[in-house]
Amino acid sequence: MKRSSRSNGGGGGGGGSARRREASAQQAPQPVKQGWLLENDIWYYYAGTTRSTLKKGWHLDPQDGFWYYLDLTTGAMFTDWHYISGEWYYFNPHTPMWTWERHSDGEWYDKKLENSRPLGSMYAGEKTPDGYQVDAEGHYRP
Repeated sequence: MKRSSRSNGGGGGGGGSARRREASAQQAPQPVKQGWLLENDIWYYYAGTTRSTLKKGWHLDPQDGFWYYLDLTTGAMFTDWHYISGEWYYFNPHTPMWTWERHSDGEWYDKKLENSRPLGSMYAGEKTPDGYQVDAEGHYRP
């Protein structure tokens, strides 16, 4: 984390300097949230450029190429079986290995590990770990 070297100035200016410091703290720009963020043990996806936008619904991640589903109310990433618009889908509930890592430049990078997939990623055109076949669009058809 980079620390600011900016100081709030001297302390002997009376009550006015405290108000200026408070006002400048309130006006400080907030960092724009972008990409996957873990908040209180729940993953969310923010797609923002000039302001933060919490994504909801279907999301095709441009970095790993997997589909995810984000709750329409809270934006929380789904895991396990979910019934969405009349269809059953399976989203990876467990990742035994890290599928991403943080490098010294502070950026997160995906790791392509054999037999591992990202948490919350939708299964498509394959069998789920509990033995159910899903089609190429991720639908389970009993």
